[in-house]
Amino acid sequence: MDEIEKTEKRLRDLYPRVFKLMDKGKYFVVVAFDEPYFLKVYSMIREQEMKIGRWTDEDEKVYQFFQKEDE
Repeated sequence: MDEIEKTEKRLRDLYPRVFKLMDKGKYFVVVAFDEPYFLKVYSMIREQEMKIGRWTDEDEKVYQFFQKEDE
């Protein structure tokens, strides 16, 4: 495995959802955690993902981390 392949693997491990969308050729929006609307957008994503049963315990841990940071 060359350096480019190693780098892509690390990035895919870090950002699996981004790569899933890219692999499907879908457009997506990136919202940085320091944007004032970040938590609002994240909450909307959480609500939808919970409705369709794709929100995991790990997703919730990350969400709660940012929720606490906002307090």
